[in-house]
Order: sequence, then C-alpha cells, then structure tokens
Amino acid sequence: MRILMALAAVLGATACVGDSAELGGVTNRMTPPAEVVACDRSKLRVVQQGVLEFPADAMAFVFANQGTFSMSQAQIRYDINQDGETVNIAYSGPSEHTRHTTKAKVIKAAADTVQGTRYEWIGAPQYATGCTFDLTVEIRRTRYTG
Repeated sequence: MRILMALAAVLGATACVGDSAELGGVTNRMTPPAEVVACDRSKLRVVQQGVLEFPADAMAFVFANQGTFSMSQAQIRYDINQDGETVNIAYSGPSEHTRHTTKAKVIKAAADTVQGTRYEWIGAPQYATGCTFDLTVEIRRTRYTG
C-alpha cells in the first residue's frame, strides 16, 4: 500500500512539471540552423499579429484578492525561423512568476501571443535569435466611495 501511495505521489508531482514556457521550459521548440542572425525588427514585417487574451480566471484571482496584481520584468524570448514562424519561445523573467499559478497563466497568454504572430522577411529569409516580447501587468482595483 505504501508503494502504491508513493507511486501516486511521484506521478502527481511529475504531472506538474512540463516543458512549456509558462513552466520555465520552451514552447514550439526547434533546433536552430548553423547560421543565425541577431533579431533585427527592421528586417521583419508583421503579417499576422498574435492576440493577447488576459486569462479570465486570472482576473477572477485579482478580484478575489482585493484587486492587486503586479507582474513586472516579464519577458518572452523567441526566435523567428526562415518561414517567419516564432519558435523556441521561452520565459526569461523572474523565475518565481512560473511558480505562481495566476502569473504562469499570464505567461502562457503572452507565449501564445508570440506563437500566434507571423513575420515576413524583408530581403532574404534568415533565422533570427534573441527576439523579445516584454510584458508588464499592473492591476489595482479600488472602490469608489464618492
């Protein structure tokens, strides 16, 4: 019985570990080619903008906790492949954000936004590394008593 309970605990713990950006891993992983260039937005044009959808349950968390939510220095790093797709999407902000369920949901929303964005190369297609998407969220709910 103890072995069964220990096995269930181990399986439960590993279910929380993942390889996606909001958990400290990489979303849409791709091995870069031998030749890469530094990200230069002047050589790219956005042809499809990803949509940032703030998670509804994250907003519910804000209201349940009297309306204060702060998340600064949140940054998503990513590469852009030769086809204009965003790959190797990773969170590079404070690691404690990935351990806070609500903040992890916001990170996932930002990573989904980056993943939904498509680019067109101006000139010859290349593989760009080190692109960034910065995100700061500051919510303060106050009651109007006037």
